[in-house]
Amino acid sequence: KQPPEDGNQALADVLIAEKMITPQAIDPLLKRLASSQANTGEGTTPAALLQLLVDEQLVKLEDVLTVMVDRGGLPYLPLSTYDVDRDAVCLLPREICFEKCIVPFDLISRSVLIATANPFDMAARSQAEVMLAYNVFWYITSPEEIHAALRRAHGLDSKHPQGSHAPGKS
Repeated sequence: KQPPEDGNQALADVLIAEKMITPQAIDPLLKRLASSQANTGEGTTPAALLQLLVDEQLVKLEDVLTVMVDRGGLPYLPLSTYDVDRDAVCLLPREICFEKCIVPFDLISRSVLIATANPFDMAARSQAEVMLAYNVFWYITSPEEIHAALRRAHGLDSKHPQGSHAPGKS
């Protein structure tokens, strides 16, 4: 069985190979993520490696998204400008979506479109594909946009007005 941080390690390896970050800078974040995922309870959002890197100002979001599109072979889709289908979001369990930083956002015929913040997390991708009886098309977007779409679809924004996101934005 692969460790749950395997997708994060794959992303880290790509960013190190692209000379965007050093192993010394990323290792503490990987350790922090591994321990936060082990302690994640209901209602808490584990951080995505990409979000941690941006929050710590170690990389620029746009730079990493560019590398992910180039190296991951998936198209980028700004989810904040997309009309997310609530029924599609609910195709996968909320916990898995938050934990893996993925969100199904549209259904077209027998296909489901899913956004991911880590195209190198093959375990998350195959887990989602096994759970869905659809053709799956993957897109890259930011962790913040994925979490916003998940919170909106599951009605979590109204319970957390103290959040850092502007209310009424969609």
